[in-house]
Amino acid sequence: MNNQPTVEIFESADKRSLGDAAISIDDRRLKRLTSLAIHSLDADIGGISIVHSDRIWLPSHVGPVRNVIETSGSFCSSAIQAKERWFEVGDACVTEEFSRNPLVELCAFRHYAAVPLVLGSTPLQGTLWVMRKRAGQMTMAQRQALVDLADLATEALEVRYFDEITGMCNRTFFEHQLQSLMDAGLMHVTVGYINIKASNQLRSALGEDASQTLVRTIGKRLEAWAGGGALVSHLGGDRFAFALLSGSPAADERIDALTDILQMPVELPGGRDHWPRVRIGVKSGELNGQTASELLQNASSAALACQGWTIRHYDTARFDEAKLLSQLCKVVRNNAEFGALEVHYQPQVDVARGAIVGWEALVRWRHPQHGLILPGAFIPLAEQAGEIAALDILVLGQVCQDLRSWLDLGLAVPPVALNFSRDTLFHTDLMRSVIALMEQYEISGAYLECEVTETQCSDLPALAHVVTRFRELNWRIAIDDFGTGYANLETVRQVPCDRIKIDRQFVHGVSCNPILAGLMRTLGDIAKLFQLELLCEGVEDANDVRWLSEQGMPLVQGWYFGKAMPSTKVIELLNGSQVADTIVENLTLRDLIFNSR
Repeated sequence: MNNQPTVEIFESADKRSLGDAAISIDDRRLKRLTSLAIHSLDADIGGISIVHSDRIWLPSHVGPVRNVIETSGSFCSSAIQAKERWFEVGDACVTEEFSRNPLVELCAFRHYAAVPLVLGSTPLQGTLWVMRKRAGQMTMAQRQALVDLADLATEALEVRYFDEITGMCNRTFFEHQLQSLMDAGLMHVTVGYINIKASNQLRSALGEDASQTLVRTIGKRLEAWAGGGALVSHLGGDRFAFALLSGSPAADERIDALTDILQMPVELPGGRDHWPRVRIGVKSGELNGQTASELLQNASSAALACQGWTIRHYDTARFDEAKLLSQLCKVVRNNAEFGALEVHYQPQVDVARGAIVGWEALVRWRHPQHGLILPGAFIPLAEQAGEIAALDILVLGQVCQDLRSWLDLGLAVPPVALNFSRDTLFHTDLMRSVIALMEQYEISGAYLECEVTETQCSDLPALAHVVTRFRELNWRIAIDDFGTGYANLETVRQVPCDRIKIDRQFVHGVSCNPILAGLMRTLGDIAKLFQLELLCEGVEDANDVRWLSEQGMPLVQGWYFGKAMPSTKVIELLNGSQVADTIVENLTLRDLIFNSR
């Protein structure tokens, strides 16, 4: 018989793949179990197999078997499908199912015996198996020996390759699987690293049970999303990973969908809903000699660099922070070489009236190489460079310019709210710049609102002085993030204001959480006591909108009504030429605009 096909189909024990060579000292236990099974049962070859989708991965084997093989026509798949504690083929040469198997046809192995393994809390399964070239049947003693060894193999695999909390594959298993596929010819892969934001704060506030519930739920969602075309892993703690195993152009869309899935509310012990937030780092492209470990590290670096992004690709995560800071300083000084700052506007809605009653101005940086950068990525840089006051005034100037263009078009324009940093708010030249811009664009203070954040409330006398100056210009004043940090009852008692804004942590899930509902009613009573408007931020759920409206809290803002949009979209919306989907029963954005006039 010509042995050449054997070389093409299998890898001999002397020519192991990188995935096999990379097995660490801990895997020697699996090797010993495999060798013990072969010798005690007088077999010729053997191994431990794990089935994943349409592939079988062998973390341990002795004999001419690849690290990764197809499930189709395999002994392992048949052993698992039989759903029996013991599986044996006395003579594969005379069976239609296995006679064409390469191990039988090319290598002359005839006898196969295996014990199925159930691994972790996931549906992953595997086998401990042995083969020999002579046909026959195992004795009862030999069967029991293989069953006992299979129990030891299951324990070793679970300790080595599976996470204790989620039952998912751990980092070692993930990297070995991916590396084996790469060694077997995988040419393109998209590796993702997922980090759950603020998980330590959740653990500190609500305990370990709440933290583990969140992690298990995220893990189940990730597995359901992955299906058969991806590898997934719980890396430990609040970190997960995935690998999409093809160059599909839909990879970005799949990752966008994953973000939405992972950020759906999670019910914690006690019936409390938690809205997780994640950041995802991605490394994708053709493979150029990188190892699986290096790809995962690249994706991890991208995730850590996310800041204002939810998803960030490794190549864009590597640009130097100092270089970006230098570019931002030039942008603030109106140097267009590195893009420009843009102001986007998110609507504030009165559900009871069915009207848009305001906009919040949110700054973005349109970078020529890195696209639209969110403020979380560059505001800290501006503060670090001492340029935050100049940036805030630049934003105010853009808002005044947009307001003037809207008014000149004859549009009904509600007030626009702006956030000023602490350094800007207490800057000695602030009011002079504000007045100059209002005069330049002929904008009345009635069209402007200053949002005071909780960090600015630590010095109430100084804050009250600045706020009074704004009110003299007819600006409205809102206390942002009320109920958190320094933004409390003492603030509204000492600082003249028109509105308090409730942070999203008190709003999400209020319709189905009695504790949140009680807190919101208390905050509503405080607003009534001080004769202040109350606006709820971060509204994303129709039931929450309905509950707030029924409780007499109709002013809301959030993604349920729309994300922040550029000025051109605001004009289209105010003109009624852009119609959105229904957002509160039969209330559409067209209705909101009509009712706002």
